[in-house]
Amino acid sequence: MLSAMSSNRKQRRAGNNKNLEALNRTYKEAQIHLKSGEFGKAEKLFREVAHQRPEDHTVQNYLGKACLDAKHTGPAIEALSKAVNLNPYVAEYHRNLGMALKDAGKNAEAIEAFTRALELQRDYADAHFQIAALKRSFPQLEIDVAKLNEKLDVNALSKAYQTIAEILIKKEKTEEAALCLEQVSLLTPHNAGAFAQLGLTHMSVGKPLHAINNLSKAVELEPEKFLYRVYLTNTLYQTRFRRFNKNVKALVMECLNYKGLDY
Repeated sequence: MLSAMSSNRKQRRAGNNKNLEALNRTYKEAQIHLKSGEFGKAEKLFREVAHQRPEDHTVQNYLGKACLDAKHTGPAIEALSKAVNLNPYVAEYHRNLGMALKDAGKNAEAIEAFTRALELQRDYADAHFQIAALKRSFPQLEIDVAKLNEKLDVNALSKAYQTIAEILIKKEKTEEAALCLEQVSLLTPHNAGAFAQLGLTHMSVGKPLHAINNLSKAVELEPEKFLYRVYLTNTLYQTRFRRFNKNVKALVMECLNYKGLDY
């Protein structure tokens, strides 16, 4: 009798181990499909795993990412909301949920998700980038930038945006670079170099008025920086706006007559 019961337990354990091994294989296969861009296959397999492990927040996050990449926004929001509810302390989950909400056009809710990600991880540059993108596309959205910045390591984030902008400029993605530089200027409003670089970037994408405004701000912040005056002068010349002629002449004279400045 005891021998039979022991045998049954061993059989059940063996069966459970086989099921667990099969589930782990499915999970790993789903991850491979996700990395290789086969989002539909990944979604199907992650859903199988999630059915067996409904309380696993990591699986729900992966399922949500697969749905999001497969453009299945509704299921993505559902899965990522579960991930957030199961473990509300992971910044990535909130960021991913924000992306799904953004894709669904739920911009105010997306802002909340990205903000929560920043509260959990102060240096989460992409979350702040997404907020900036939404603010730029939908200026009617009410975003308290000052309050948001209180939650950030401003200097670290500013440097991160500066680095991202430089990479994007090298890749000739100037529109995206300008967006990053706008965030640098918001985070560090006394950073003349950020305004100068933003002005040059705006000029390169055919936005002369934006370029002039930002270069003027750079000159205002660091009037002793000769190079910023040269940038502004060249930009004013290139725009060929008649109303700037007097300004151009004055700036040219200043550039020619300035002595002992940091070039």
